[in-house]
Amino acid sequence: MTTALLRHRLAIVLLAAVGILSACGGGKAGPAASRTAATMSDDQIMTLVRQYGQCMRDHGVARFRDGTLEDGRLTRAGAPDGSVTEEQMRAATEACEHISAQLPASVLAPEPPPSAAKLEQMTRFSECVRQHGLPDWPDPDSRGAFKLTDPTVVKSDKFQAAQAACKEHYDGGIKINGGSKK
Repeated sequence: MTTALLRHRLAIVLLAAVGILSACGGGKAGPAASRTAATMSDDQIMTLVRQYGQCMRDHGVARFRDGTLEDGRLTRAGAPDGSVTEEQMRAATEACEHISAQLPASVLAPEPPPSAAKLEQMTRFSECVRQHGLPDWPDPDSRGAFKLTDPTVVKSDKFQAAQAACKEHYDGGIKINGGSKK
């Protein structure tokens, strides 16, 4: 099984488990079953996210990343490709569902793809960045991420200068290989 396919399946297992639990309240009644992102602070959500991450690590997913909360959605959470099997992820997810059931469903919803207009702005930004000293800078993918062979380039002075010169085309967050840099 390819790494990308395994990552996709692991994400589906995690999101499906959390989505099902959120939809039915995890079999629990009371305040936890009715929580929404609007009724919970970011700190409360991140406390649950950290508890969930620790539970996943305690149940065999040693390299599970807690992730961060960006624009009301959990990003960069999960296990690195190839670090666990689908069975290990499923077992840990089931063991930790008492925590994931408390997370608002909207926090776990996938980010919608960028509009065609935004993708066009990002493509013009890419062209500009290439013209300002980074000839290998890629166009955005359909999710608005820039697939970089060396993600550290965004910390370079050369990129900072190119980004400043090209902000007229696009001045939003930069997703790199699926993650974000604001």
